Parts: sequence; structure tokens; C-alpha cells
Amino acid sequence: MIFGLIPYLYLNARIMAKEAKLVGPDKLEELISAPSVIEIVSALEETEYGEYLSDLAAESVEAVEDALLLQNAEIDEEIFKIIPKKVSDLFLFLKKKWDIHNLKVIFRGIDGGLSGEEINTRLIPAGEFDEITLKDLASCRSMEDFIAQLEETSYRDLASELAAYEKSKNLFYIEAKLDKIFLDSLWQKISNGKKKKLPLLIDYFTLKMDCINLKILLRAKRDALDLKEVEKYFVEGGSILPRLKEGFDGADLNDLITMLEETDYFQPLMETLPQYEKEGSLLPLEAVLDRLKVRKGKDMALKQPWAIGPLLGFLTSREEEMKKIKIIIKSKEMGLETEEIRNLLLEL
Repeated sequence: MIFGLIPYLYLNARIMAKEAKLVGPDKLEELISAPSVIEIVSALEETEYGEYLSDLAAESVEAVEDALLLQNAEIDEEIFKIIPKKVSDLFLFLKKKWDIHNLKVIFRGIDGGLSGEEINTRLIPAGEFDEITLKDLASCRSMEDFIAQLEETSYRDLASELAAYEKSKNLFYIEAKLDKIFLDSLWQKISNGKKKKLPLLIDYFTLKMDCINLKILLRAKRDALDLKEVEKYFVEGGSILPRLKEGFDGADLNDLITMLEETDYFQPLMETLPQYEKEGSLLPLEAVLDRLKVRKGKDMALKQPWAIGPLLGFLTSREEEMKKIKIIIKSKEMGLETEEIRNLLLEL
């Protein structure tokens, strides 16, 4: 057992050092209270994001967000390099998620009529696509050409949603398919023969996949859609789909949540249901699922502090940090008051 833990000692030492530099409550309050986006940037210059914000070409919200994303991408790359070799293939998602980000930037740019040069300025130099490939993709002038360029990659199945996009001009179909390709591949990777070696990773992603599928089902129920209309968007993995599929079409949203009895999702969703019924918004229910993911990641860091627990806890905390900072920046741009922003963060 001791020899099995030795490869994780250096990784966890580095993770602990990085976790200590996450934005704490005091700094977060400073960001909330900042009078402008420029003041937020100034406050963040004292954090790990500082060196990425010091040379901004513009003070726009997009430029700030891109700088934060670049910092996150470089941390992912740094972490990936020090993960024990025997399990590093299970953490390829740390690289591939930036391919997904860049592909979305490209097809949103194409859809919005941006030039290849404009799209290139928004790309994050990370992931498995090289610079030349990304530049070629960004130079495409139509969605058809873009998807054709992906024919020899693992994203070739995006072609199945091209007709739906062309008919509706709605990027939802392409984005949903891209997310599914990534997440299905991720689940297949972590649930293969090495599953017994890292059961904690399976637990971590089981909850993530459950939350994704639950959000799809909740939205379908709110919009009075049949199961067949949303079934193709479900991601592989998780634990709750079989129990929810049976009887879905005849159930209301309350019934759907009741089907989750004896799972970790039932109680918090049921407690939040009255708020949904009062406001008609799914945001409180979706926030419950997001909080469950955060809690799961942090619990894992405590329950298994000697292997990958600290890494999963750190990834969760960093994802939560980025989400909060982006909300603060967007809210400040929209002119929301400090108390309104504070309340938004409390609802996460």
C-alpha cells in the first residue's frame, strides 16, 4: 500500500501549494465590492491570476475571461505532467476539455460571422489540437466546412447535427453533440479495466454524469417534452438514468424527483421544489445539483487524502472559484449592485 501511494506524494504536495493560493473569502468580498471591472482586475493582480492580467491588450470582459481561462489551462497542463504515469491516461480530460472549449469558440465565431483572425484571438493555446490545426479550423467560413475538417478526428459525429443546425440556425444541437462526444469518451476511459484502481474517480464522475442527465430531464419535464425528444442528449455513465426513464412520460416534475428517493439527489431537490413552483425557474434546482458536485469533490479530498482525493478536491474548488469570478465580472458589467451580486453567489 505504501509503495502504491509514493507516486502521489509529489502530486499532492503541489496540489496543496496551489490550493493555498485559491481566492479566499476576503478576496472574494473585495471583488464583489469593487466598483468596476477594472478594479476587479486590479484586485486579481494580487492572486495567481495576476501575471495573466498584467498585459491585457484591452479591459473588456471577454479579454479578462480569456486571461483567466489561459491561467486555468496552464495549471491543467502542469498538473497533467505530474500525475503518476500509470494513471495519467485517465486524466486526459484535463487536456481534451480545452479542445472542446476551442471548438466551441470556433463554431460560435463562424456562426457569428467573425473572421479567422478574430476567432484566433479567442482561442486558448492548450489541448491536443496543434496551432496549425486550430488556425485551419478557424479559417472555415461555414459550419459545413468546419465539420468536414473534423472528419478524421474523434469529433466526426458532429456531422449528424448539421442538418438540425442548418434548419434552425441554433447552435444548441452542435454544442450538445460536442459535449456528449467528450463526456461519453471520458466515461468510457475511466470505467474501463482500470476502474478498480481508481474507484474514487468513478464516484466523482458518476455524480457529474448524473447531474448532467438530471438537468436534461428537469428541463424536458418543465418544457413538457417526451423522453424520445431528449434521449439522444443523455451522456453515458452515472447511476440514475434507468430508474428515471421508466415512467418518465407519465410523470410530472414532482414525480420525477420522487423517483430519486433513496439517492443523494432526492432530499435537496425535494426541499428546493417549492421555490421552483413559486418562481417557475429551474435555476434553484440546478444550483442544488451544482452544490452536490462541489461537496462531493471536497469530501473526496478529506476521505482519501493520500491518493487522488486532493486532486479531485482542488479541481472542484478551482471550478467553483472560476464560476464565481465570472459571475462577479459579468454582474459588474451589467451594473448590478453589490448586494445583488452577493445574493447571486449565495444561490450557487
